[in-house]
Amino acid sequence: SWIKYNTETDSLVCGICKCFLQNQGNVWVSGYANWKKGKPGLVKHNDSKHHKEMATLFAGEAGDEALLEVIAIRRKKAVATNRNALKCIFKSIIFLTRQGLAVRGHSDTNSNMHQVLNFIEQHDPDLSAWLKSDKKYKWLSHRIQNEIISICSSAVAATLIKNIKVSKFFSIISDETSDVSRQEQISICLRHVDESFKVNESLIGLFGTTATDANTIVSIILQALKDHRLDIQDCRGQSYDGAANMRGKITGVQTQIRKINPLATFVYCSAHQLNLVVQEALSTHVDAVNALSVLGAVVKFIKGSPKRLAMFKNFHLGNEDTPSCSLRPLCPTRWVLRLPALESFLLNYEKILDWLQSMESEPTIDAVTKATASSFLGSLEQFSTYFMLRLMERVLIPVHPVHVRIQSRETTMADVQQLINTLLNIVSDEAHSVQNATAFYNCVVAAARELRISDPVIKRSRRSLEQVSPENYYWQFSTYFMLRLMERVLIPVHPVYVRIQSRETTMADVQQLINTPLNIVSDEAHSVQNATAFFTNINEKHLTLENQYFKNYAKKQENINELTVQRVVGLFREKETLKHSYPNLATAIKLYLCLPSTTCEAERSFSVLRRIKTYLRSTMSQERLSNMCMLSTHKEVVDLLNVEDLVTEFSARNPLRQNM
Repeated sequence: SWIKYNTETDSLVCGICKCFLQNQGNVWVSGYANWKKGKPGLVKHNDSKHHKEMATLFAGEAGDEALLEVIAIRRKKAVATNRNALKCIFKSIIFLTRQGLAVRGHSDTNSNMHQVLNFIEQHDPDLSAWLKSDKKYKWLSHRIQNEIISICSSAVAATLIKNIKVSKFFSIISDETSDVSRQEQISICLRHVDESFKVNESLIGLFGTTATDANTIVSIILQALKDHRLDIQDCRGQSYDGAANMRGKITGVQTQIRKINPLATFVYCSAHQLNLVVQEALSTHVDAVNALSVLGAVVKFIKGSPKRLAMFKNFHLGNEDTPSCSLRPLCPTRWVLRLPALESFLLNYEKILDWLQSMESEPTIDAVTKATASSFLGSLEQFSTYFMLRLMERVLIPVHPVHVRIQSRETTMADVQQLINTLLNIVSDEAHSVQNATAFYNCVVAAARELRISDPVIKRSRRSLEQVSPENYYWQFSTYFMLRLMERVLIPVHPVYVRIQSRETTMADVQQLINTPLNIVSDEAHSVQNATAFFTNINEKHLTLENQYFKNYAKKQENINELTVQRVVGLFREKETLKHSYPNLATAIKLYLCLPSTTCEAERSFSVLRRIKTYLRSTMSQERLSNMCMLSTHKEVVDLLNVEDLVTEFSARNPLRQNM
């Protein structure tokens, strides 16, 4: 009566042992299929001690006549218990990966996952019974952990791709970096606009590569889209940095993508361009470069030694009348982000001078360190060093907020153009204002005298053709750097924002269409024609009529006499019915918003990468690394995962998990 035949596995199962043991390691629970020794195996199991104990327990509970019913009840109860324990394991891994924490450790006993499970089992009897049982499979191995992480990551990716497919059109954002193990990593993100006109930028994976040539990167991008069943023909934009392999006009990534899909407009990352503009403007004068070198060396000198840092802090505490903040190192790549370092250094300038001077009389300091401190003191006491630091701070102050705003996901090409125009006006006013330059020079001179810094002097020249006063010599730098910045913004950058590279005429017409005044201009038909050619799925005749109707609506209902991209987008976001009344115009706006202006989303994924793959976690596989970055990046999607569905998928992958 206890023998059951499993047709799926072609094996015999002991109904009594399966009801009570639920141990997949027992051959009579998972299935006995040794037909050559079928009868001896039946006799041996029937006479075994554990089978007799289970049979006695079973007979005491139900008797022989209720075998199937008891088996079903026991099995259902065991499945519920096991499933609850497995859900706890899933939740523990989801929690750790969401927070970017390590799942494993030097030993399994002390790993984060086991410690979390040990804490949960104190409040969950099902998990406690599961961990303390003698089952062979407890689903805690490293391979199972990787599988669970993969299932969760796939569920997150499926949610993101589903939203992208609803939007249909998307843009590619990609960048590359090297991780702590010197492995080259390529980040691929997709930008799309949902039905509420909200811009979304989503990481879809990190991909390791040994080569960074354009052909390799293109193949990685195309394969990633293919794996997620996205059509490259639905791509309407691509944004990369200024590397030759990415933006090259002949064999670059953007060129090869546009050969496959000519509508994939390339946008050179505006944040990179602005950074290069600032770098080009500020690194053209020797005194400016020297001043920054001195700043970086002094900060490194102070913070490079725990002893010197402690001495500086203690010295700093003794000067309570002077405001202070912690010193910050210079950003090695982004010149725009050097403003906080400049501000903190200038705020501590007097303390740094006094501390460097006090080093000369410190008995515990060796002669080499004293000589280095004395050299730094001499450089900082020069008026040219202090003046250049103050001047670079003045130049970066209007640039920094523009750079921060550009990095926002919601920033559009129209926003970038407006920000650059505003910055250009500020820089132009400063560059041509002798009064402001003179006032700034006088302010720096007064501050330098308070700090007991040397008076302004002109550098010695072997052949001086004309005599220039120190005042004129220094205040002209105020206009010099502003002029350099204005030239760099005006010439190489500004036209790129107005007319996107490689599709200049088309995108200018699209922007003209959205910015058209309420009265119908003479070349509006030409703009609509070019816009429909770019968007491909918009009816030209309908778009022309909707454009006219929308202008009348904006004037009469919203009292708007001049439309801008930002105002049009704001109206469509505020009033949901507009997208139904003007469907073609709504589609045009979505595609316009779909164009990326920066590659900042890819760089944000690199921050996640550096938090996850550290020196102590540098040996994880590429698949595990990508999955963990996905879960740590998309926390809002992870919070919406249905653990029940994840456990069901896990259980369906292997027959041994049928009791889950």
